[in-house]
Amino acid sequence: MRSVWSKIIGETIKMKGQFFVISTIVIASVLVLIVQYILDFSKIDLTAIEKEQELEYIGQIKTVLRRAANISYNNGGCNRLDEDLKDAENVIRIELAERGILFNSSHVITSCPTTNFRFNLTSRNFFSNTVFTYS
Repeated sequence: MRSVWSKIIGETIKMKGQFFVISTIVIASVLVLIVQYILDFSKIDLTAIEKEQELEYIGQIKTVLRRAANISYNNGGCNRLDEDLKDAENVIRIELAERGILFNSSHVITSCPTTNFRFNLTSRNFFSNTVFTYS
């Protein structure tokens, strides 16, 4: 008689262990899914900050190029305008490269001091193409 009861009790104890292991795995899985679901709502888009910074650079670049053209024209006339604008573009290129932004530019002096500028900014998540005229 004792052997029958010991078998029943032994099997019940084994089943409790299996149930505990299975229920722990199920509860842990449910908790992981809930945490992932909640974290999806709190994701922050870090590229928005980068895009805003690069948009600010566009206005600053325009200002620098206009000032460079103005100072060059006022100091040396049309003789040094092209060279001074190339120098200004190189300085901008170096400064932006340190921030991880690729700067490509070109300018055409149509009639001194009127100059057409074209530049673009390229980074990991941003691209812009800007054209403007200084006169």
